[in-house]
Amino acid sequence: MLLLVGVGASAAAAAAAPPPKASYPPVPEFLPHFLPALHLPTQRTLPSGRVLPDGMQDPAGNLMLADGTYHVFPCCNWEHFSSTDLVHWEKVGPTVLGGGTGSMAVREDSTVIAMTPHQGMTMYVAADPASCAGPTCLSNWTKVGPVLATQPKEFGRIGDPARPWKARDGRWYQILGAAVKGAAGHAALYRARDATLTKMDFVTSILVENQTVGFGENKGFFDMFECPDFFPLGPIQPDGSQKHVFISSAYLQGGGPLYTADGYHNAVTFWLGDWAPPAADGSGGQLRLDSSGPVDW
Repeated sequence: MLLLVGVGASAAAAAAAPPPKASYPPVPEFLPHFLPALHLPTQRTLPSGRVLPDGMQDPAGNLMLADGTYHVFPCCNWEHFSSTDLVHWEKVGPTVLGGGTGSMAVREDSTVIAMTPHQGMTMYVAADPASCAGPTCLSNWTKVGPVLATQPKEFGRIGDPARPWKARDGRWYQILGAAVKGAAGHAALYRARDATLTKMDFVTSILVENQTVGFGENKGFFDMFECPDFFPLGPIQPDGSQKHVFISSAYLQGGGPLYTADGYHNAVTFWLGDWAPPAADGSGGQLRLDSSGPVDW
């Protein structure tokens, strides 16, 4: 929580004054059913403009801007909502896109694709290009099918595909969360064979986490990178590397998310380091860590 201190107040007075007691409006009864499972406080602030369909969570990479209209497809039912100002939203309707945390991207031919975690990762292609207009744009989708051509046999489960991106080597990449039971969580890097992204091969794990995390009875072995995201920061260095941030939720072996010592569902962690695209033969591609820690909000 951010507390604003008046500019005219002295530092001594600000330090001596007790912090104001927070006051939150009651949680509306129409909040989606998944929220109680996240052990949220009984009081919570809510924005005046919001999308709160039943079962909504993990919008991930699913907010798209097409010709002045925003479109969002929240997990886990991937219902379609549109807005022209990000405040007032209109429900367009259900989609054929499957459940689970996924992502969207615009391919080089301006078509929009959706990646969902079914069968490892399944692609859908929108009938409309990214330049379509109006609230019903991106309403019709065609299933292409599973796109993971190769992956390690030791991966017990994979999911939560992050938004695909085109790296500076001209190739398309995507991060998925993966788990090796009893061993570690993997941030698995896949590379598309061409610009259609219909076939992707495992290249390497940019990050492997095998530490014990958690607090008290909720302490356990790190098992899975949930809802991952990976993006660059800063300029490209002379050696070809660039600062990147990897962000993910922690998931414990045996099931269940991680909670902090005070009971809040805040298992989101960042890893910061240098990254460069892997070579053509698949060598390299790991995140060279500088630091990591919890993301607090």
